[in-house]
Amino acid sequence: MAADAIITETGALHVAGVPLVNPSTVVVWEVMPGLGNGIQATAKINATSSLPPSLNPPLWAGFAPLASYLFSLQDYLVSEGAHTKKQVQDNEITEAASIHCCPVSNFSAYVSPEAAAQSATTTTWGSGVTSVAFDPTRGGSVITVVIVEGQYMSPYDPDEGPSITGWRVQCWESSVQPVVLHPIFGSPANYGGQPPMQTVWSTRVNKSIPPSEDLKNPQTYVPMPTTSDERSSSECSVDRANRLSFDPYDLPNDVRQLAQIVYSAHGGEVAVAFLRGGVHIFSGPNFDQVDSYHVNVGSAIAPPAFSSSGCCLASVWHDTLKDRTILKIIRVLPPAILNAQTKVSSAVWERAIADRFWWSLLAGVDWWDAVGCTQSAAEDGIVSLNSVIALLDADFHCLPTIQQRQQHCPNLDRIKCRLLEGTNAQDVRALVLDMQARLLLDMLGKGIESALINPSTLLPEPWQASSDMLSSIGPDKMTVDPNLLLSIQV
Repeated sequence: MAADAIITETGALHVAGVPLVNPSTVVVWEVMPGLGNGIQATAKINATSSLPPSLNPPLWAGFAPLASYLFSLQDYLVSEGAHTKKQVQDNEITEAASIHCCPVSNFSAYVSPEAAAQSATTTTWGSGVTSVAFDPTRGGSVITVVIVEGQYMSPYDPDEGPSITGWRVQCWESSVQPVVLHPIFGSPANYGGQPPMQTVWSTRVNKSIPPSEDLKNPQTYVPMPTTSDERSSSECSVDRANRLSFDPYDLPNDVRQLAQIVYSAHGGEVAVAFLRGGVHIFSGPNFDQVDSYHVNVGSAIAPPAFSSSGCCLASVWHDTLKDRTILKIIRVLPPAILNAQTKVSSAVWERAIADRFWWSLLAGVDWWDAVGCTQSAAEDGIVSLNSVIALLDADFHCLPTIQQRQQHCPNLDRIKCRLLEGTNAQDVRALVLDMQARLLLDMLGKGIESALINPSTLLPEPWQASSDMLSSIGPDKMTVDPNLLLSIQV
């Protein structure tokens, strides 16, 4: 089953999967404690063991029912282990838990009308959802699916072999809407009740991707000798025949093995890896295509990996013919290859890069990839390093509290130093002077504060105060401790 799981904003565990009997439908289940009528895992408890705690644990503030049940079960098993002087293993907690899956919503994905039109002569069960993934930043409200369109074989000519007529990438977003009731049932408001609500899924992105020639027509496809290990969309003029030969019997007979979706931790980028080495990279809420390339991995999927902040992407594969491992790294933000959709002004890319730096600082992840991609984009003339640094400084001075500025100031200085490595020496000197001036001003401010009799009367944000407030400050609020007058140097 193609599936993915996520912890929602309410703390519940949701699982999105595709039933085997209906590969065009995506069902979202919630994992709940106890025994249900659907998919369930029954506790494995010996007859000699005592009964576990109730399946209805006490309601804990901030905890979902499943989390409360698992924590209470863990406490129970640990306490039992303390009495028996036996250390509780993780598998014992897993076997003692009793959980079930309850469906909460579903939606029907697209199935090729061409395949449906051929249903009289060709089996169409190959068309369906082959990969499902939650957007990690949306708490279960956004799902991306990949649909494979085509047939595996003709019942009249089994030797015809399987074929894939296309791929489709969709992004679905959920919303809670009231259920429309038929007038015959009346209105809940007439009985003092609220209208029932339901989760509705709507398509936000629907992109069609043509298959490679070897998947489209495997029987007539004649490959040429392979001349390269991988190719990008910028090399589209290269003959597509320069790929690995296709064996129709090497195609997986399981619709769940034909594609894989990889999200970046930031959620702003997503990569889709297809069967036989095709990779497409998308960015933004509308899935603007950043790049695509192909690697020779045979009848397999080569899922890439995003860097910590999602600014670049890497693929690693082993070339069995040349017996070597190959690493390919692509700059995603901004894209290395600017197309009509991504050709925007430098200010837009500089703002996006600055936002990604701040996301890295707030999320506590490394920002080395953002530095490398910014330097690379500056070399290509897409952005300016000084403009990016100016945006970071402007954002820094807009932070609401002194504590936040003190927290992020050292990391921001490190980012700016790394950005200017190997660049103009005058820019580096200017940055160092700026850092020294801020340190001196900080030391001077702390010295003045320690010399005052009542430092609590100081304004915490004097640069944000109005002129009237500043003029109303009396001299008594700036009284210096008499014992320190002889030590003060003017």
